[in-house]
Amino acid sequence: YTDSYYRNIDNGDDLEVDSYFLLNTRIGYEFELFTVSAYANNLFDEEYLTGILTENQAYVGDGRNMGLEISARF
Repeated sequence: YTDSYYRNIDNGDDLEVDSYFLLNTRIGYEFELFTVSAYANNLFDEEYLTGILTENQAYVGDGRNMGLEISARF
């Protein structure tokens, strides 16, 4: 969770970054030398801004990202 905040000291309503909530998950299984994991970042595909440059420009947060990860230890 990130609460709302203003991008500069002026605290103008047009430059306020709204609050947002993201849910990231990971589940995995560990074998002797290997680990297999499935993950999801921004599970609910929340649309959010991470910053505002001007009234017409902003940084957009990442959308949903899911994947499978396999790692090995030697």
